[in-house]
Amino acid sequence: MVNDISGGLLDPAILKVAGRTGAGIVLGHLRGRPATMMDGVAFRDVVSEVGGELAERVAAARAAGCHETWADPGIGFGKRLEHNVALMRALPGLRARLAVPMLIGVSRKAFLGQLTGKPARDRSFATAAAVTVAVLGGAAAVRVHEVAAMRDVVKVALALAPPEA
Repeated sequence: MVNDISGGLLDPAILKVAGRTGAGIVLGHLRGRPATMMDGVAFRDVVSEVGGELAERVAAARAAGCHETWADPGIGFGKRLEHNVALMRALPGLRARLAVPMLIGVSRKAFLGQLTGKPARDRSFATAAAVTVAVLGGAAAVRVHEVAAMRDVVKVALALAPPEA
């Protein structure tokens, strides 16, 4: 599987390569380039804008022949604390809008440090909470550092989740 943080915007050929080879692709949300992604961050409605931009990338991937397409709202990628929180809260709606599996990467992210006041090395519990929210919000996969521990978090979150209505 190809994990493209830019959703094919930094290297548009990646969509054709994934489509031609049959590789799955994760389309991340990112405005700009990684080196400057935090410069001039501005959203009027982060959930609507990220959802719309990811929908465009999903359509482009499908047009390129990608059959296994995932979406990642790019938590921490060119987004401020309030944007990350809004996106995490909106995961069920994003998943429904995009109609593709979601990959969420929250492990040790800076926004968790902003919420807890802790450095990256001390964000395991914050990561566990965010992973739980992601799973309950419909994430099909999570990207984490502490795989064994977060596997347990996912197992428990799924076991305790209320049944879907």
